[in-house]
Amino acid sequence: MQARASRPFEALLLAPTKAGGMLERERLIEIAVAVPVVAVMIAAMAMIGANYETGAGDLGPEGGEMFVYAIIGFIFLMVAVGVALAFLTTDPEDGLEDAGETNAEGETEPENAA
Repeated sequence: MQARASRPFEALLLAPTKAGGMLERERLIEIAVAVPVVAVMIAAMAMIGANYETGAGDLGPEGGEMFVYAIIGFIFLMVAVGVALAFLTTDPEDGLEDAGETNAEGETEPENAA
């Protein structure tokens, strides 16, 4: 029997994944950061649509240009968020840092080895 969450966001922590386990901490952080960024993009697109709408119900040339700028800005924002998350959620114990050189057998040697 699955435990019930007392607060709405605890349900995310209790949601099973395909493998039957719970979501990992890093995945929850990625979701919590990505959802507001996508909401900002949708709000920007709606604002552009409302402000640059022509009488025929479509975007004029200025609105189309602003829409393209919004998409480009969204791409750069997502890249910046992704890089920031990569640095913030990577643990030193993961072994992703360069601790030394790897020899032919795949073993890591200390940098000061002679």
